[in-house]
Amino acid sequence: MKSEKIKKHFQKWAKDYDSSKRERIIPGFHDFYGAVVKMIPFKKGGRINILELGTGTGMLTEMILSCYSEAKLTGIDLTDEMLLQAERKLKRFKNRLILKRGDFSTTSFGSDYDAVISSLAIHHLTADGKKRVYKKIYKSLKKGGVFINADMVKSKSVSIQKTYLKLWEGFMRDGKVDEEYIKRRFHGAKKVDIYDTADEQLIWLKKAGFKDADVFYKYWNFAVFGGFKD
Repeated sequence: MKSEKIKKHFQKWAKDYDSSKRERIIPGFHDFYGAVVKMIPFKKGGRINILELGTGTGMLTEMILSCYSEAKLTGIDLTDEMLLQAERKLKRFKNRLILKRGDFSTTSFGSDYDAVISSLAIHHLTADGKKRVYKKIYKSLKKGGVFINADMVKSKSVSIQKTYLKLWEGFMRDGKVDEEYIKRRFHGAKKVDIYDTADEQLIWLKKAGFKDADVFYKYWNFAVFGGFKD
């Protein structure tokens, strides 16, 4: 099963996931994650309910809970190993945070969220898997809610996609990212990464029910996109 491959991948690398500075790995790091924070259409002190798919080590979680002081967040991740890292990082938010182990491609979400967010997680699903998750997300949102996904996408052009990946590799090398990590990222991750274009995914979001959907930010093959529920 694909989910088992993903699970083993992140179980193996959970402890080292944050060891290389993410700013040196993700081009436009602060704008990439910052776009998620900025696109949440609620007051910073609002008592909002957020669902995060693929919490990982809690990088985006920390940014959201730091910015939205009264928000409550439920995070779902596939492995205990990643959630352990998140739990350590997010101790100060324990009264506003629930962490759950589960496969968000099959887990039921409920239907009481003001916002659903995700970062670098949904690209592990097949096209059909993404479509199913987008439908579940739409149903889980309250009226006026928002879904925001910071993820990796591919270009509609094969040659441009190759250029993006080459530029990304150069970016990491210029940032003196460990060569072993770069090798692992471009070879090992091929087993668990499935990229689709942003345009395709906007269509899937609209078919799921989102009338207003758009790309909020893009830097090479890193994009932030999502939709608003009427």
